[in-house]
Amino acid sequence: MRFRSAVALAALLAPLALVAACDKFGDKAKPTAMPVDTKPKPVAAPGELPTDEAKTFYALGLDVGQNLKIFSPTPEEVAFILQGFRDGIAGATPRLELLEWGPKISVLAQARQKVTADKAKEGSAPALELLAKSNGAKKTPTGLIFIEEKAGTGATAPKTGDRVKVNYKGTLADGAVFDESKQPVEFVVGSVVPCWNEALTMMKPGASANIGCPSELGYGDRGAPPKIPGGAALFFHIDLLEVTPGAPGGAGGMGGMGGGGGMDPRALQNMDPRMLQQLQEQMRQQQQQQGAGGAPASQSGGKGH
Repeated sequence: MRFRSAVALAALLAPLALVAACDKFGDKAKPTAMPVDTKPKPVAAPGELPTDEAKTFYALGLDVGQNLKIFSPTPEEVAFILQGFRDGIAGATPRLELLEWGPKISVLAQARQKVTADKAKEGSAPALELLAKSNGAKKTPTGLIFIEEKAGTGATAPKTGDRVKVNYKGTLADGAVFDESKQPVEFVVGSVVPCWNEALTMMKPGASANIGCPSELGYGDRGAPPKIPGGAALFFHIDLLEVTPGAPGGAGGMGGMGGGGGMDPRALQNMDPRMLQQLQEQMRQQQQQQGAGGAPASQSGGKGH
């Protein structure tokens, strides 16, 4: 392998050595110049993505742009952002000290995020109020609006730490669907956004319900971009299919969620960010214990939603 690497390196360096020799010995050693292609390269029409590289660069810009939506920039502010891009890419002399102004980015993001979230809360309020006036609606002290559509036939409602199997559909105040299960999803009660954790404890196996979640019981001011704006109320239809009791003495909603039990990828997108962080830390600790000869992680754990 070392021999091949040396050969490859020599092949790469050979042209450089030739150029150096030409500079040293003058015209006598100059190689014949290669013909230069003077034909103009085709220019892509506006909006065209003619090559894979063009598409990749567009994807880069799209990714950056989506992450900047949190600032809700005006056209004038977008121009400032583009100027920063150009200067940074060109290596131009910065117009300000980044060490001084860089920390202000997060401050601005939080301020703009609050403005956007307040507007979303205001826009969601009528839909929550309408749902609360529906027949059979119950509003809990936390603000959850719960409507049982079909009573369950099971013996008891799930509690924190139990594993449940559900079908669901999630919409925003305007009716836009942001998530929907195509097949049953399993997770542990206590590992998801607060409105789900509360609503499930009010249902028995076989039950169906419609719930309305103020943003405080969902994703808060941060939201879950790009589908769920900060401050948005969430509305779900839930079918509770099965309940499996959690292990006695388990770690509540996080019990048995590590190891080979696995996480449903669809479940992660609706998990409470705080719970997800806690889960990641627990899994890290379990891996360390396994590496030190400790007991393996539970294989019967639940999956987050």
